[in-house]
Amino acid sequence: MKHKSSQLLYAYWNTVRGSRIAPKRFDIEPGRLGTVLPDTFILELNGDGSLVYRLAGTRLSEGFSQDLRGRDFLEGLSAEDRAKLAPQIDSVISKGAVLVQVIEIENSAGTRALIEVLLLPLVHTRNMIDRFVGSIVWLSDPVPLKEHTLQAKRLQSSKLFWPNGLIKPPVLRAPGLDSADRQSPFVPHIRNARIVRQDRRQFRVYDGGLTKPPLDKH
Repeated sequence: MKHKSSQLLYAYWNTVRGSRIAPKRFDIEPGRLGTVLPDTFILELNGDGSLVYRLAGTRLSEGFSQDLRGRDFLEGLSAEDRAKLAPQIDSVISKGAVLVQVIEIENSAGTRALIEVLLLPLVHTRNMIDRFVGSIVWLSDPVPLKEHTLQAKRLQSSKLFWPNGLIKPPVLRAPGLDSADRQSPFVPHIRNARIVRQDRRQFRVYDGGLTKPPLDKH
């Protein structure tokens, strides 16, 4: 994250998150965002997988010369750029990753500038990540979008990273461990297990970790 506003929003989100995969939607208090608030937005995950603006700060509406509420988060990007972002956005939804993008904006007069987009996961309905808080800030002087319309948006870079400086995704808890302070993981599947019996006890063993299961000799 290059811009101070992005860094401040991330720091607040991470503090509220605590040890959870993501904070809950209503844990985010707009009054605590201070000078960052005009640059922030809230997104909703629709049933078709699209992300739509529910709320957008005043600087965003002024900078893009339109009310962003109800609009597609990826509007203006090419099909190729959308395809590049799809697996990364899926990691934000399913694993609680943080996504930072740099996008080039070009207006109808041919003027170009860069924006930084931060996307942070939130838990809302059904104990799932289906809301997002984020920010959009200009990394250079904003291009005029009132007299000259938005012509193109081009993805320059996008990077996932994990809270607490982790290089790899966190190890998520198994389902059924929910409590007030613990959330079930948002994973697409669970690996097949082996049944191991010892004396009168039976264990379900999931392959993985530091060791590999023995080869079947039969």
